[in-house]
Amino acid sequence: MPRLEKVAGLFERTPMWCAYTGRKLKARCQITAWDTPRRDGMTTIRRTFTLRPGDTLPKRNAVIVGGQTWIVSKIPNIDTWGVHNSRAGYVAQYAEPGLVARTEEVLSGGGLPVYMSRVWVKDVKDIMTTSETQGQYYVYYTHGEPVEEGEFIDICGRLHIVRNLVSGTAGLMIAEVNELERDCVVDVLVQSEGVYDPVTETYENGDDALFKAVMMTWKDDYAHELASRAPEHTGDKRLRIAAADAGRVAQDARLVVDGAEYVVVEIDRRKHGAVSVSIRRV
Repeated sequence: MPRLEKVAGLFERTPMWCAYTGRKLKARCQITAWDTPRRDGMTTIRRTFTLRPGDTLPKRNAVIVGGQTWIVSKIPNIDTWGVHNSRAGYVAQYAEPGLVARTEEVLSGGGLPVYMSRVWVKDVKDIMTTSETQGQYYVYYTHGEPVEEGEFIDICGRLHIVRNLVSGTAGLMIAEVNELERDCVVDVLVQSEGVYDPVTETYENGDDALFKAVMMTWKDDYAHELASRAPEHTGDKRLRIAAADAGRVAQDARLVVDGAEYVVVEIDRRKHGAVSVSIRRV
């Protein structure tokens, strides 16, 4: 009679492909339902994949099974029989294609393709400034992907800013993100100040600077450092500006965004040379 550790491997028969390369894997799996957690009607699909001992997943742990893409935990749950490992189970979550991007990549249309899973957490509303709600989400991804706190994730047709990173107990990483407006990438016009010419005793207009930035609410990109920092005023916004254009903006400079004039209140440094500029309507 065959031993259990030999028979268990006969059930792992479902083929898998690498989601990034399309390469068919030597490893096969068995899929079982784990759970389908719900939050107010928003659903993510999770399954358990079991593999035979010695079978391995691709490096980035994203696979195609049954025509669907899944991100798979890198933490195995081993089934044992006596001293033998009969199979290994992994938590898998249904995934969609997205982009992980730094500020300059967002503004240039770039980014690294990454398979991720977005789960709604709650909606928040600032009733002092708008009646529209802002979505807050958990975005799941596999360990090793270059997601950074304070940078951006583009998934499900929307741009999000990463506020916090958490290592999930099921073996996947979680990015806590704020969803930004669909038109958050804006053109910014920096109005130049007149230059005094002592020969003609007149002011000559300089060249205005035009560049792109990510516009968001003041709280989306706020980092508390000192109690003496300038507090938020109702209607304040923030611009995330790439390193290449950071030198174009100065304290108290006048900006025009979407036809409205703003003044620069505060300039904060962010990763990779980018700046977060707090602006206020004039």
